[in-house]
Amino acid sequence: MKKSLLVLALSSSVSFIAQQQLNNGNLESWTQESYGEEPSQWLDPINVGFGTLNYVVGFGEGDPLTSTKISGVQAQGGSGNSILLETKNAVGNTLISNGFPKIYGYLWRLEPFTGSAPISVSVDVKSQIQNGDTAYVKVEFRDANDNVLKYAYQEWYGNINTWQNVTLPVLGNVPGTSTKIFVECQSSYSTNGTEVVGSKLYLDNFSLNYPCQTNEEVFLSNMAFFSLSNATSQMGVSNYDLPNSLTPNTNNPRNFLDIGKPIRFKIKCTNQKQNGQSIVSGQCRISTDDPNIILIDSLSGLNNVGWNNEGWSTDEFEIYVSNSVTNSYTAYVDFIVVENGIEYITPCVPIPVKPFSIASYTIDDDNNPDSQGDGDQIVEPNETIEMLPLINNTSEFDASLVKGYFLNLDNYSGINIWNNTQGASGTVYNYSVWNYAFGQPQPILAGATNASPQFDFVFDYNLNAVYAFDLYLATHGGVFLFGNNIDKTLIRTSNKISFNVGNPQAPLSGSSTQNVNANQFELYPNPAQNEINIIGEVSIDNSYLSSLDGKRVYLENSGNKILIPNLTNGIYTLCIETNNGETLVKKVAIYK
Repeated sequence: MKKSLLVLALSSSVSFIAQQQLNNGNLESWTQESYGEEPSQWLDPINVGFGTLNYVVGFGEGDPLTSTKISGVQAQGGSGNSILLETKNAVGNTLISNGFPKIYGYLWRLEPFTGSAPISVSVDVKSQIQNGDTAYVKVEFRDANDNVLKYAYQEWYGNINTWQNVTLPVLGNVPGTSTKIFVECQSSYSTNGTEVVGSKLYLDNFSLNYPCQTNEEVFLSNMAFFSLSNATSQMGVSNYDLPNSLTPNTNNPRNFLDIGKPIRFKIKCTNQKQNGQSIVSGQCRISTDDPNIILIDSLSGLNNVGWNNEGWSTDEFEIYVSNSVTNSYTAYVDFIVVENGIEYITPCVPIPVKPFSIASYTIDDDNNPDSQGDGDQIVEPNETIEMLPLINNTSEFDASLVKGYFLNLDNYSGINIWNNTQGASGTVYNYSVWNYAFGQPQPILAGATNASPQFDFVFDYNLNAVYAFDLYLATHGGVFLFGNNIDKTLIRTSNKISFNVGNPQAPLSGSSTQNVNANQFELYPNPAQNEINIIGEVSIDNSYLSSLDGKRVYLENSGNKILIPNLTNGIYTLCIETNNGETLVKKVAIYK
């Protein structure tokens, strides 16, 4: 049977933050336990001292004694309080003939541990192992249900009387988010001969090693994709820390974190310099080696941030995520502050691009309660439609207070989305919260699917024919990008919802249909370097690129292949004038 030898639980506050390193030299503060497999011939144990438990065999064969210990000790050569796991002093043939107890020791932390496992684990070890014996350490990263996702393991043989630092690679590839760390260590002792002399294993300076380790003096502590002025009150701005101003790109005026759009943001930096001085005039920049990210504006200033205070960058950074990535993508950038020739780096800053997606949606065009129609689930002239979209959180981040707006962003004429309109059951709005339960919105966890809104949406279709058209769901929520004890970041993305697919395109307000149907063609690659290939039934007459400042660069084409001259990297509008007088438009990134 298993007999508990020692359980020691001491509280300690350690922050586990994804992409940062834990370095805890005092392993004694971890929860500790050891136990042995007790032979049936042994009597009940007798406690003879703190941290030590003895078993006495009462068969008249001398006075054999076995003890194990897990305790905080100052091992010679160690840098702090070390963990000692020890077995020792056992004699007698009875012990050999009946088997020896295996002495195990465990260390674990139950504080929050959210995020990916590290790439390796480092520990200082001093082992004193008898001939033929072994000792080992195993580190497990577990989910909330105690399933092992990844682990690190190391065995030691023989007698090593000096401290050594070892780095253990983290192995395994089971998907999931780690919420616990569990460390097991064991020393054994020899079963050869009549005398059993135990082994000792000391552990010190346990740490988790991430590829991204943040500077602790000056570091990024939040990001903002909206300001107090351009985030509406319905978005719940009181729940977020936002700068006073932020100007989105005119080609992405709502600053959606979408693929294929220019995304602008400001950063908040924390100053905890060891010298206690302010950041008076710093330069900050972002960099990345991600081939799917284009840096459009990578420089800003950071001025007058006092010691132990935070401050926002003076203006915006801007990136573009290539259309070649999947619908949900975490872009990583490195953030660098330079002042007086010293660099302070916050690496691996995550930007969750398009974190929310449409799982499915239903169309209700019957006569109850707010819809009016014939019930065939086709949007037809003079019908009123109720629409219910379900969303997925396809990012790797939990999202709180998820809200969405139902919008006619393309300005189709004759389509009126209800907002602050009296319906059969009360006032109908063009926005709602998702995952509403127990009288309040609940978080939508990373990977969650089919979250439903609190209310559905309603719109009138007043066109004179059945047209194809697109409406949009602009969804936003707060995510913890820098640990659960730091401010949430407000992120917003858009999803197109297509109706009456396969029919002629609906007219836009104030324009004709001939100049707006960009869906007639596709282009690749995007980003492009030297040429753009056009897919679709398009006869090109002229083509040009329009830069963000309105300048035009006319292009040469060979059939449906457009050649690109030497241009500055960035986002352009590709305009194609066809032989039948149409003007087709798409955004393209040039990256050389």
